[in-house]
Amino acid sequence: MTESPPPSPPPLPPAGPPPPPRIARRAGHRHRRRRRAFEFGEVLGTSFGLWLRRLPTVGFVATIVFAPVVAFNVLQADIVERLTAPGALLDSVHSANALQVVQMGGSLLTTICSFVLAAALTPFVFGVLRRRNAALGSALGAGLGRLAPVLVQALVIGLATVASLFLALLPAFALATGGADAAACMLPLLSLGALVLICILLCGWFVSAQAVVVERIGPLAGLRRSWSLTRGARWQIFGVVFALRLLESMVGFGAGALLATVDLEHYLWLAETVLIILAASLGAVVSVVAYHDLRVQKEGIDAEELAAVFD
Repeated sequence: MTESPPPSPPPLPPAGPPPPPRIARRAGHRHRRRRRAFEFGEVLGTSFGLWLRRLPTVGFVATIVFAPVVAFNVLQADIVERLTAPGALLDSVHSANALQVVQMGGSLLTTICSFVLAAALTPFVFGVLRRRNAALGSALGAGLGRLAPVLVQALVIGLATVASLFLALLPAFALATGGADAAACMLPLLSLGALVLICILLCGWFVSAQAVVVERIGPLAGLRRSWSLTRGARWQIFGVVFALRLLESMVGFGAGALLATVDLEHYLWLAETVLIILAASLGAVVSVVAYHDLRVQKEGIDAEELAAVFD
């Protein structure tokens, strides 16, 4: 009887150190995107692209929200004409002071409407950022559902801005009461201090409305949250705001010069109205994109996680 061959020996393990053991993912661990820096150019580029693609929608919302500002500007033009007309009831100094009070009221109203617009557009812009066709009605409902705390927040910021403007205009009021020497000494210092204070406040609170809408927090908590998010990025935010204001001024100057050239200056009010609406809608989009990028940079989350609150 033929003997069977002996079994072959088992294969030897490969040379080298054993592979490291796989670490089990902890329960509840979520994948985070790689964090990136908050960049001035990227915020403006993303905002401009989104704004241009959705201009009919955001322009329509801005037209509705900024209707009080447009009406106030028309009223302000009439007040200016009455105060500066020959035979006006007030002298030149008191007329100038009255105009400054009217301008501060316009600044407060513009701030409030800007925050309302930012709150209204936040869910819609987040829907576009995560490449979903967000329904305008439901998005506006989600944003305006936080209208009350946003209004309180806008009133606080508006009053802080008006107080800073009053500080800058204090020498003019001193001139009206006869304190010419004191006003001349205070004018440079107070004007510079008020300008710096306004810039610091506006840059630090730039994304406060978005914090209230997205994170469901109160108005003062939203201010603190925005102050925390913008820490370390306020120079970039200042650059964004400065670029927007410079663009708005250049477009306004160009439109005025063009209308004057073709003898259509009586349509200047219409050009100013269109410019106000376009600038307001672009500013709202920029603030939402800035909030999104700040959260990505500081916390490593993306638009899907941020916008989950609206689902």
